[in-house]
Amino acid sequence: MKGLGSDQDWRRSGRIRDLFRRLRRFWCRKANMMNTAELSSEEESDRSMSRSTLPETMAVVESEIEKAVSLLRHAEWPLIVLGKGAAIAGAENGLKKLVETTGIPFLRTPMGKGLLPDTHELAATAARSLAIGKCDVALVVGARLNWLLHFGEPPNWLKDVKFIFVDISKEEIELRKPCLDLVGDAAKVVEMIDKEIKDDPFCLGKTHPWVEAIQKKANENVSKMVAQLAKDVVPFNFWHR
Repeated sequence: MKGLGSDQDWRRSGRIRDLFRRLRRFWCRKANMMNTAELSSEEESDRSMSRSTLPETMAVVESEIEKAVSLLRHAEWPLIVLGKGAAIAGAENGLKKLVETTGIPFLRTPMGKGLLPDTHELAATAARSLAIGKCDVALVVGARLNWLLHFGEPPNWLKDVKFIFVDISKEEIELRKPCLDLVGDAAKVVEMIDKEIKDDPFCLGKTHPWVEAIQKKANENVSKMVAQLAKDVVPFNFWHR
């Protein structure tokens, strides 16, 4: 039976282990230094971009806020559309205040889920087709008018619907050519809208025909779905999977 080896073998294996530990520490330090340098470069780039673009962007937004509020105020069937950009910006508090102050129904995109609860009394999620098809002014906050929103085009939307776009990307806004564009951080823009409305408040109210129509349609659709789900169907169908 062979032994565990000579003292020389043990010393040699110990030196090898020590060498590997040193190499590992070296590469870990090198990787950390590289990551730190990259992060510093990215942060400096972000700061430079913010310094160069933010003042101009906010100046444009400030000059258009009053127009946006006026459009919402005089709309018969206004709608607020919430998207991923609003979630990324952390605009949920401002949007909650906007919705509840004005009484305007809201519709969130799949990526905007969680900004406001679907159980909110002004949520138009369950009456999506009606909300999109009848609204005459739509405040779109951080959402893309892609296939999920039928590209903002008729017949799903009214032909003369007025879109107010809130987006940090001017290029994205220019693709859709809205009635009014508010280029900037969604949270800040919504905060400015809230402030403008606070100076001269308005609210549709629960008995407004538009609010009542959406709530009625939402309740009807929910009731239909509940009835479908309650059925004992064999084999499973679209509702029972």
